[in-house]
Amino acid sequence: MVATTWRPAIEPPDTTRQTPAPRRVLISYAHDPDDPEHGESVQGLGVRVRVRTQGAAAELDLGDFLDRANGKLSAGQKTRVALAKALINRPELLLLDEPTASLDPDTGDWVRSWLERYRDESGCTILLASHNMLEVERLCDRVIIMKRGKIVDDDTPDGIMARYNRTTLEDVFLDVARGRGHETPSGAASSGVAAS
Repeated sequence: MVATTWRPAIEPPDTTRQTPAPRRVLISYAHDPDDPEHGESVQGLGVRVRVRTQGAAAELDLGDFLDRANGKLSAGQKTRVALAKALINRPELLLLDEPTASLDPDTGDWVRSWLERYRDESGCTILLASHNMLEVERLCDRVIIMKRGKIVDDDTPDGIMARYNRTTLEDVFLDVARGRGHETPSGAASSGVAAS
């Protein structure tokens, strides 16, 4: 990951309030006064960060709840907010851990479509950890399957499915999880370790 000059703003708690303020959806970033490329500060936000924040909010359809307390958001809204936060600095590498877990099918499909589009338009690399093999097939051009902390296969989705003689990664995943190896060309069972 590339280090940037943007740092999260940390403010001391307001001890005069009786009720804690609800956390808002998007975080603000402190302007680095030593970095003139990022524009003037506007209410604690650099101009470019403000524009990026607004752009991410628009892309991920967050406009209706930007000022809503975080605890009042649905799981799908929280997922989109987390993506917006991750994208403010336009990363070249996006690390996603179960990005559609606990989402309804429609929202999960919407998030996957958005990720595909973002990857294609930005050239960003996405490192995805997921147990949802349909998601993996759709978003990944390389798959590493792990079991008990060890890599048991590493190839393209098509390569892995062919090696296990399966038509879906879901079936491959179940074979690996249940300890069923794949057949080598000689017909002997293999441990599933891919040759590089």
